[in-house]
Amino acid sequence: MKGITSTLITSCLFLLLIVSFPNNAEACDCDIPKSAREGLEQSDAVFTGKVKSIKKTKIDGEAFNEAWIEVGEIWKGIKESQIVVYTSWSSCQFEFQEGEDYLLYSYQVSGNYYVTNCGRSNKLSGATMDIDQLGPGMEASVYVNLAFKYNKWNWIFVSFCIVLFAGGIATYLIRNNNKK
Repeated sequence: MKGITSTLITSCLFLLLIVSFPNNAEACDCDIPKSAREGLEQSDAVFTGKVKSIKKTKIDGEAFNEAWIEVGEIWKGIKESQIVVYTSWSSCQFEFQEGEDYLLYSYQVSGNYYVTNCGRSNKLSGATMDIDQLGPGMEASVYVNLAFKYNKWNWIFVSFCIVLFAGGIATYLIRNNNKK
């Protein structure tokens, strides 16, 4: 009987010990806006867009996914036809998929736009109520082409052209120098 009592007391103390310490691996703690209008007020930019490309990057040593977005409709905050949006590698990370359309409620820090799971951002197919509440958006008024930044073949092509041009100039100078 004495062994059962000590086992029971030890188990209860162990359970109390586990419950009393916070778990650092908790899910994202969010206060999601209750309506699209509230989300619009709380966000720095609200727009729809298609993800053209995603790449991993670091900002101040912290890992992020960087999504290149072709902007559709705009309700607030931006004018550009393409934009880069970041999401951190955390429990609050927003999951972008290339080729997918989204309604994004983003916030701005140091000139960069960010989205998290702690907002109303969603795939466009799941955001019909928000789109209805927001009403018609505007088109982008500033054309931007970020393809050069995201397409590695552009860099290769430009590098090849520079080498070819430099080779042509070198050949011309050598031939002219040999004629003298």
